[in-house]
Amino acid sequence: MAEVALTMPEAINRAAAAYEQGRLDEAEQICRAILGVKADAGEAAAARMQDQAGSRMLSRG
Repeated sequence: MAEVALTMPEAINRAAAAYEQGRLDEAEQICRAILGVKADAGEAAAARMQDQAGSRMLSRG
């Protein structure tokens, strides 16, 4: 897979979208890349993904 340069928010959003769409291997790969870049970003990424998943679920009604 070719490397793509993303900002941290873009990577988190992409991981959340992959997770929500059931592409768990892709979501895991992105999350591991985030952790590799900045170890303390993991907690922030997890919190953001939970917030986004919750917001999307609420908006679906």
